[in-house]
Amino acid sequence: MRQGSGRGVPPQTLPDLLRDGLEVVFVGINPGLYSAAQGHYFARRTNRFWPAFSRSVLSERARLGLNLSTLGPEHDSALLAFGFGFTDVVKRPTGNAGELAPSELAAGAPLLLDKLARHRPLVACFHGLTGYRPLPVWSLPMR
Repeated sequence: MRQGSGRGVPPQTLPDLLRDGLEVVFVGINPGLYSAAQGHYFARRTNRFWPAFSRSVLSERARLGLNLSTLGPEHDSALLAFGFGFTDVVKRPTGNAGELAPSELAAGAPLLLDKLARHRPLVACFHGLTGYRPLPVWSLPMR
């Protein structure tokens, strides 16, 4: 678990959970402070990602393989073995994405495109238009 080293010190960021040959990479805008402190993607229990993903057919193989009916943030790294990865457009944790400067999103876009080109997932699933908008769509890598 990654945590800040004291009061008032922001937590470190989340690592990219990527490898070659992934089916889906979930791309967040940036880590939330709570998620970064917990060391897991979409860690806040009120986040709708994990309940929605757990109810989807998309997660069935992972749920069966992990012998779980519901996936949670603590399973994020285990999902690599089932073809799912995680990253963000901007790696700086904030209380909410509105705290990011447009220049941070613009600077993160080419870094994200490099990651996607290097690992070549079948699908990049963006969580919100804010993370998707700074990307030049024509430059997304094709498999």
